[in-house]
This record gives sequence, structure tokens and C-alpha cells, in this order.
Amino acid sequence: MAFGRGKRYEAVREDLLQLKNQGYEPVSIVSRGHKAILKAVNKVFSKVPQQCCLGHIIRQCTLWLTHRPKTEAEKPCGS
Repeated sequence: MAFGRGKRYEAVREDLLQLKNQGYEPVSIVSRGHKAILKAVNKVFSKVPQQCCLGHIIRQCTLWLTHRPKTEAEKPCGS
């Protein structure tokens, strides 16, 4: 599902509000770290700890470090 600018936040906030209204109170939240998701979680579940998904962190780091390596440390081992 694709959302235009600003609509992603509204959609996520609505989903979280529905969960909260049904009595769900998460212990923690893991997300991909998108600004709209973080904003919506902070609005609806402000006291719940959040963490970025480790898979997304690793993938992004891998892209940053190997896409255009500028130093020897950034190049894959054995290159």
C-alpha cells in the first residue's frame, strides 16, 4: 500500500489508535525507523520503548559501506 506525503503518518496513527482502543499496550515496539512510524508511535504510545529493526540497520550499513567504498576499510574482505 502506498501513501502520499503526510498520509503515511495518519494511516499508522489510526492503526495504532485502533490497537490501543482494543486494549493493546505493547511492552516495546520494533520498526524500520521511518519518520512517520516513529512520529505515530511517539504520539500514541509515548512511553513505550522503541528500537529500529536490526535487519534494516544491517542492510542500510551494508549499502553505505559497500556501495561506493572510499577507503580500504569499506571494501569487502578479500578485494
